[in-house]
Amino acid sequence: MSNLSGFIKRLRDIMRNDAGINGDAQRIEQIAWLLFLKVYATKEADWEWEDENYQSIIPEPCRWENWAAQKNGKEMTGDKLLDFVNNTLFPTLKNLPVDADTPIRKAIVQTTFADANNYMKDGVLLVNTSRGALVKTDDLIEGIRARKFSGVGLDVYEEEGPNVYENRSDEILEHSVTARLLSFPNVMITSHQAFFTDEALSAIAKTTLENAKIFERGEETPNEVK
Repeated sequence: MSNLSGFIKRLRDIMRNDAGINGDAQRIEQIAWLLFLKVYATKEADWEWEDENYQSIIPEPCRWENWAAQKNGKEMTGDKLLDFVNNTLFPTLKNLPVDADTPIRKAIVQTTFADANNYMKDGVLLVNTSRGALVKTDDLIEGIRARKFSGVGLDVYEEEGPNVYENRSDEILEHSVTARLLSFPNVMITSHQAFFTDEALSAIAKTTLENAKIFERGEETPNEVK
């Protein structure tokens, strides 16, 4: 178990330097399908030993030993590896022909990759007008630096509490994720201004007036904060 933990830690450390992966959620998914293919290759070696007529459901170019295993220093790396995984491996395994008669030990390959994602594509546009905590800012900054985002629009962000509705133009924001975000030319922060629309303001005014009428009648308002 300790060997497996160390192996996964090394994988995560390598993936942190991969511009194609943004955050632990994507790293875990990458590790999952890599480990699956490695273990499946080992199992197939056993099945081939037990049954000389065994036929793999995975086409030869996509079998682990033919693209991932080290072979006299000629293993696939760099852009060639990236192109293979994106344009050959994933499309092939996602679309393996399976039906009700396909043995489970073969169908599991297509099932595993049916909903798997390799990594977030370049040029993503991110807009968050909901809650700042929905986006892990450190991972977002890492992704921006890796040029994974063509643009980022934030009306809310993790550190917004002390900064919203305050004029801090004359202050130096030391050790601030806000300052780091503002340093990027493709990031726009509007500081909680998304609700300033005719529809939103009308709804706020209507709710406020209705609450006042309910209070005047001595009734319990459904919007009371307790």
